[in-house]
Amino acid sequence: MTLSVALQRIYASAPVNVTWYDALWMNHSQWPEPMAFITNSIQARVFNLNGIPYAFQPAEFVIQLPKRDDLGLVDFQVQFPVTSQVVNMIDLAEPGAETIQAIVTTYIDGSMEPQMEPIELQLD
Repeated sequence: MTLSVALQRIYASAPVNVTWYDALWMNHSQWPEPMAFITNSIQARVFNLNGIPYAFQPAEFVIQLPKRDDLGLVDFQVQFPVTSQVVNMIDLAEPGAETIQAIVTTYIDGSMEPQMEPIELQLD
């Protein structure tokens, strides 16, 4: 996992005047638009992901990154408050037909670009 120099400094020194945002982006072909969430914010913020600007909505969520099991499978867990929007979007994603695409990354104040190499995941 590659971190930007700026994010490395933040993690190493924990300054009080810089905020970082863990970000979760999810998409499915049956959804009208992707869902994008960030932590540590009370308002939506626009950040670029793969060169495209998205409005990331505030949501307190926890991501447990994947660990490979003995069978070679990787699993990750996402926990966040479920809203009616999330329930409706999950209902649109037909189980077994196609996975939900997810990307996890981190942003910092003052930059619209990811400060950590985005991790691409799939939700079944």
